[in-house]
Amino acid sequence: MNKPKILFQELHIDDRGYVYGVFDNIDAHGIKRTYVLENYSKGMIRAWHGHRKANMYIHIIQGAAKVAAVHMDNPDDLTETVLSARKPALFYVPAGYYNGTMSLVDHTKLLIYSTITLEECKHDDFRKNVTELLPDIWKVKHR
Repeated sequence: MNKPKILFQELHIDDRGYVYGVFDNIDAHGIKRTYVLENYSKGMIRAWHGHRKANMYIHIIQGAAKVAAVHMDNPDDLTETVLSARKPALFYVPAGYYNGTMSLVDHTKLLIYSTITLEECKHDDFRKNVTELLPDIWKVKHR
């Protein structure tokens, strides 16, 4: 079974700046749609949205966010992490999982890649209320 995973990207830095390849060493075949999502303030939660047919990649291009994926049929199957634009990565969400994000800083921007078009999404769109699944997941744990 396909599971959510974090795919870190190598950051190359020199005196001019930095560069990294978003899909280096990753098969990006099948990407049909990309879109940007910005949350104006930290603490903004967008969850739970899922697809039975689409795979997604979540990429933080500005700021930082907690990201999570939970299996649509088994809420015990949870993957969560924190992503930041300071350490390039993709969060892979396979078909059959709900996903959610919470911005950790103001003006966090996410670049989303999907294997279905917007039109196809209309027939493969499943949602739960943010408090319906794992409401404590969005609490920041003080350490």
